[in-house]
Amino acid sequence: MPTMALAPGDRIRMIQEIGASLMNDDVVDIDLTLGTFGAPEGEFGGSHYNEAQKYEYVLERLTSAQDAAVTGVHAHLHGGTPTPDEPTVDPPVEGEPLVFISHTWKNKALAAEISATFGELGIKGFVAHEDIEPTKDWAAEIERNLHACATLVAVLTEDFPESAFCNQEIGYALGRGRLVVAVMQDRKPPPGLAGRYQAIPGVGEWQPGRQIALNVLDVLLGQPMTRPLVIKALALRYARSYSFDEARANWARLQKIAADEWTEEMIEIVEANGRENGQLREGYASDPQTGTGRPIPELVKEHLDRLLDRKTESEPLDFNSVPAAGSEDDIPF
Repeated sequence: MPTMALAPGDRIRMIQEIGASLMNDDVVDIDLTLGTFGAPEGEFGGSHYNEAQKYEYVLERLTSAQDAAVTGVHAHLHGGTPTPDEPTVDPPVEGEPLVFISHTWKNKALAAEISATFGELGIKGFVAHEDIEPTKDWAAEIERNLHACATLVAVLTEDFPESAFCNQEIGYALGRGRLVVAVMQDRKPPPGLAGRYQAIPGVGEWQPGRQIALNVLDVLLGQPMTRPLVIKALALRYARSYSFDEARANWARLQKIAADEWTEEMIEIVEANGRENGQLREGYASDPQTGTGRPIPELVKEHLDRLLDRKTESEPLDFNSVPAAGSEDDIPF
């Protein structure tokens, strides 16, 4: 596993360059920048706020900062990629998370619900209190999973800005060029530099973790960097439709998947569950070609036949092979 460790010479150079870049800023702006990326707090001791004093102040705060804070601030200020690792969008290796969920300790149950919903959709999430084994080094495991993830989801609550860990996690992700999605659960815009990135509203009290995960999924699907990593989730979401309305909505989502995004696994998921999930099998939706109501699995099959230029001589789907669902409210699994 690659690390973010800096060579001593590179670290000194970056800190000096950061100091030179920030010494013309107001102290309040310096504090905002350094704090957002997780640099340790400090107290400005200058009396005249001159450039030399502010330069020394920056160096003092960054001397004891983690490498992630130094590289994050440097990348933000200099626009290039002076970090030792280039951001990548490769799928995570087996066992590694795709989404890192940053949250305060009070909201660990909400974070766990978000992660569980992602898991149902084939997206591995990381929640520190859930996923770190008791014998593991806490900080090292957090840093390792931050390095592996493609996206950080920050669950913004009133106590979030006061958490040193949460602020450092955002700074680490921004410094590595990862997508940061801020969930405004307290209805306030994200603080600091995270405010420049994707933010979505919070949700109410009914299954908040599930709703947040689905809203974040929509964001990930809309970003070229992350869409290829989560496209399979649309097939799984369709397969897990729990009502007729949900089945119709998920059928509409399938129609937005391009031909080159479909995989054999995704095709198998949607067609098999069209027979097994009663909400799909017994659900009807409007035919895009004729406007008439037809069974959803039939519409899915014909859509894929056209989209993928498949031969249509195959046997028709047998919707009687599984007993019919009792009602629209039946949950298939």
